[in-house]
Amino acid sequence: MIGQGLANIAGSFFSSYTVSGSFSRSAVAAKTGAKTGLFAIVSALAVVLVLLFFTEYLYHLPQAVLAVIVMLAVFSLIRIKPLVQAWHVDRVGALIGITTFLATLILAPAIANGILLGVALTVLHYLIRTMRPRAEIVARKPDGTLGGIRANHLDPISRQFVPVRFDGSLTFVNVAYFEDIILEASADFPDAKVILIIGSGINDIDASGEEKIRELAERLDQLGIRLMFSGLKHQVRSLMEAGGLIEQIGRDAFFSDKETALRQLQQAYP
Repeated sequence: MIGQGLANIAGSFFSSYTVSGSFSRSAVAAKTGAKTGLFAIVSALAVVLVLLFFTEYLYHLPQAVLAVIVMLAVFSLIRIKPLVQAWHVDRVGALIGITTFLATLILAPAIANGILLGVALTVLHYLIRTMRPRAEIVARKPDGTLGGIRANHLDPISRQFVPVRFDGSLTFVNVAYFEDIILEASADFPDAKVILIIGSGINDIDASGEEKIRELAERLDQLGIRLMFSGLKHQVRSLMEAGGLIEQIGRDAFFSDKETALRQLQQAYP
């Protein structure tokens, strides 16, 4: 604790970065209402003064008393309400939080291992969500907005064109899933002449995504199906332009927004 305090003091003069810290010390700081990093300097100076002038008075203080101080501070950091709220919003995230909490208890005093487990689970959860973003065939809801056919039990807009909403970046992580969604849509609608990708949720595209779109366009063209896009963001369309993908598919296959695309497709395929 003293070493960390002195390291913080020295680091403030030499622009260094503290790479580790005391969990119990941080808990006490939070309990006492510390707001800024100045607490580290003040507490370190206080510890130095105690060691120099009050050691003989505190030498026989039972360790249990010190443990109680730390435990009371740490218990104040255990908050159940955020986990309950997370359970309503993101149950997987809440389960990761509960697992991390239990792991830190079981692996104590090596609580860093429990925290690393939580970090690993969070990264794994993020990768899974990135690999399988939200994607669904959409249709008109009674209020005129678009919604998923399966989730809202809607009738298809048309049997000859299929609007598919894809809410994720097209990168090497999820291009295989994107291909599965498009091929599944073509299989579910054997009379389809057009598959429209509503791409307002596509924020980025890499070389793998561009190559996969190129392959899908060629494959669907052999089946008599045309691949079209609507609502692509500027950065995504610019990358497609630079790679020659727009010229290959055809500029008339790209619409500025989904409503324009749906209107023109309904006129072409009543």
